[in-house]
Parts: sequence; C-alpha cells; structure tokens
Amino acid sequence: LRETARKGGEEARARLEEKNTELETLTAAHKGVLKKNQLVENSVKELKKELHRSKMQLEGVQEQSASVQVNLKRFYEAEIKGLREELESLGVHVGGVQGGPVRSSFQGEMLGGDGFSDSEGECSE
Repeated sequence: LRETARKGGEEARARLEEKNTELETLTAAHKGVLKKNQLVENSVKELKKELHRSKMQLEGVQEQSASVQVNLKRFYEAEIKGLREELESLGVHVGGVQGGPVRSSFQGEMLGGDGFSDSEGECSE
C-alpha cells in the first residue's frame, strides 16, 4: 500500500512539475505577447500623432496655395490692366474678350485673334 501511495505521489508530483513547467512557458509567452502589444500600441499612437501633424501640414499648404492663387490672380489682373492701359495710350483699343480681335483706332485695321498678328500671321506694328 505504501509502495502504491509512493508511486502515486511520484506520478502526481511529475504531473504537477510538468504542469508547472507548462504554466511557466505560457506565462513567459503571455508576457512576450503583452510586451509586443504594448509596442504595437505605442507605434499606433506615434502613427496617429504623425497623421495629425501631416493633416495640419496639408491644411497649411492648402491655405498657402489658396493665398498664392489669389495673389497671382490679383497680380495678373493688375498686369493685364496695366498692359491694356499702355496699349490704349498707344491708340490700340483692347476688347473684353480674351483671344478676340483687337482694333487699332489709328490704323483702322483688324489685327489677328491673338491681338499681335494680322490675319496672315505677321506681327503688326
């Protein structure tokens, strides 16, 4: 009876040690998974911060682009107005349609559609 109890105790102890080793392995694996999860969470946080910074930069660039477009439009409108006034001071009356014919009041002739060449494509004076 003692021998049976001793063998049963040894078998139970062996199973217990085996389960203990298995538990230690699983615990170590779980800690590794937790560590990896923490690294992933940190990476996600950093990526979200970077995304936010990128969005803010994009908004800034879009605002600058809109401002540049407005400034360019104003600049070219002023340039066109100045050129139109200069041409009119020379006696060339420029119509309001872009690419349309331009009449020279002092020559009385029709210039080409680009406003600078006659109907044969030659540059007008």
